[in-house]
Amino acid sequence: MVTEKEILYKMKCLVSDFMIMIYQSKIDLFKINSNINNLDNTYFYEHPEIIKRLNSIFNEKELQELSFLLQDFKGYVDFKLDTICEHEWIDDQIDITPDRSQKIIYCKLCQITRR
Repeated sequence: MVTEKEILYKMKCLVSDFMIMIYQSKIDLFKINSNINNLDNTYFYEHPEIIKRLNSIFNEKELQELSFLLQDFKGYVDFKLDTICEHEWIDDQIDITPDRSQKIIYCKLCQITRR
């Protein structure tokens, strides 16, 4: 049987993965548009509907609004996880640079970080 905590964690992972995909799609779209501008032929100028349709699908404003909604939902799920989990806090160090590290505190069970 699956628990509420496991379902919430899967929701958090789904939203996080989707946010990463949106971020990567923005980078890829920028590269595609740059590559088209640097082409030494006129294919995409003769067929502008292709890039117009792509840019319409990956509309910057709509992607930004979706990112805000996802970030808000992720925060909500984090809050719910925080209230359900019987945290087992772990103090740890993460490397920031080869010469510098930073202390973090996270829950062994739900992976949430203490603020």
